[in-house]
Amino acid sequence: VLDAPEPLVLADALAASTVNLRFFFWYDGSEHDGRKVRSALIRNVKRALESGGFSMPDEAREVIFPDGVPILQASARPSPEPSARPAQRPVDERAALAAEGGLDAEQHEIQAQAAEARSPEEGDDLLAENPRA
Repeated sequence: VLDAPEPLVLADALAASTVNLRFFFWYDGSEHDGRKVRSALIRNVKRALESGGFSMPDEAREVIFPDGVPILQASARPSPEPSARPAQRPVDERAALAAEGGLDAEQHEIQAQAAEARSPEEGDDLLAENPRA
């Protein structure tokens, strides 16, 4: 991500229980693949938010039961106390980086495919009134 112009984060929408953010950034497209850069940024932003104590709620909706929900007790023994949040496993960054392909642009692959492609001047002119048969 380039330093200039500076990246920008704006509040995009207020959802039921979240504030949706939109990120804007510039990158060097001659050296990096935009899809891979976007993937890496999403992964890094998610990790930073979770490290900062922000929860990432799902998009579940609240369900209201106007007549309530009957609760039937199966036994009289007390239920166990909920345990603390399970420890998070360390994230293997190598797997994410390998999946993103190192963020490199695929320009060399595209140029190789273009070199092998048929020339548009070969064959019949499809726009001519009487194309050759």
